[in-house]
Amino acid sequence: MADLSSQLNHASIPFQELDVLLHTDRGDVLSFVTPHGAGILELWQRLRAMAATTRYWPVVVGDVAELKSVPERAKYGGSVSETLQRAQAINVPQWFLEAEEQRRRDFMEDDPDLDPEESFPEVGEWPDHAEPTAKFHTLKRGRKTIAFALVPTQYPWEVPAFMYWGGWNSCPYPEVHCALQRYWDHVHGAVITVAAGDVLEMWVDRPPQTREAALALAKEQYIYCSDIVEQGTSTLTNLGAALINGRTWFFWWD
Repeated sequence: MADLSSQLNHASIPFQELDVLLHTDRGDVLSFVTPHGAGILELWQRLRAMAATTRYWPVVVGDVAELKSVPERAKYGGSVSETLQRAQAINVPQWFLEAEEQRRRDFMEDDPDLDPEESFPEVGEWPDHAEPTAKFHTLKRGRKTIAFALVPTQYPWEVPAFMYWGGWNSCPYPEVHCALQRYWDHVHGAVITVAAGDVLEMWVDRPPQTREAALALAKEQYIYCSDIVEQGTSTLTNLGAALINGRTWFFWWD
């Protein structure tokens, strides 16, 4: 921890002290709190750029209250190594197919007379105007401070395993998050930036450029997190339009 503190101080990262947030079988997750302000995203970008040297991936976890909730959730977690092994065994395209089919089965169990396709949202017409996603919802909230977790890995897709993130309500288990985040990192350069409460947000280096690619991604994101459409964009095309050249992704499990 002393070496990391020295690296952060040398880089003029604004923090008072590092604390141990979680003990895991793959190393300690550390944390620090810093004043909220317009430069938080830039601070995350600087910490990200340092990850190859520090070997810690930065994650915004919200404010102090949300920071304190992380160890409570971790009580129900298991081995990071075992979670990552399960993640490696997941075939992501197959997972999307199976999750889609499970949704149909669940829908039919509730009412066998309904068309199972009604369990999916309307594709919709492509909107005339759409702004690419460019901001993080978590950073727009009225907080005086922002808490960062520093996760002992260079691979952002491993973050849910270290932070025992997922497994409540309809939110996938940590190994599923890891597998899908690894897939999206490979395809789009999408990396976890925020894991605050029930929200995940990602920075995207290579967003989709065409309607076809954006709609395909919107379908994947809906299967992963239906709330972003059912309680958000209403149609898949509304979501897809915002994903074209969009630099941020938002996921929320109520």
